[in-house]
Amino acid sequence: MQLLYFLLSNIILLIVTMVIFILFTENILREINRFCESCQRFISERNGFFKMLFIILFFAEQGLFLYILNKHYDISKDAGIFISIFALIVVLTASFQAFIWEYKYTLTERARILLKNSLLKLSAYREWVDKYLRIKSKKK
Repeated sequence: MQLLYFLLSNIILLIVTMVIFILFTENILREINRFCESCQRFISERNGFFKMLFIILFFAEQGLFLYILNKHYDISKDAGIFISIFALIVVLTASFQAFIWEYKYTLTERARILLKNSLLKLSAYREWVDKYLRIKSKKK
């Protein structure tokens, strides 16, 4: 009997807790969403800075990796230097390539939007001119 009372009280407590959590979660999730959107806007406005920051971070990580590799593992000095230089070149090349491709994509996207807006304006002007010419031809 005590076990049944214990289980029922825990189930009721769990249900009440879940209801309270669900009622307050909406506000919490809305605030988290607002914060994430502001972070996304902040990062997208400073896109180039963050890309360069990550390139520098990748470089520092590779440098730390190579330092640990040379100090704590028994490899020849020449092999360590070769691995170090090769790893740094690969990481920097990949990072710069991603940076340049993203920049190229951004420029292409801006040009596409500009062209689309120009075509919409041209279409509107063309409709206006056609309408004007039809009205003028009816008057003659």
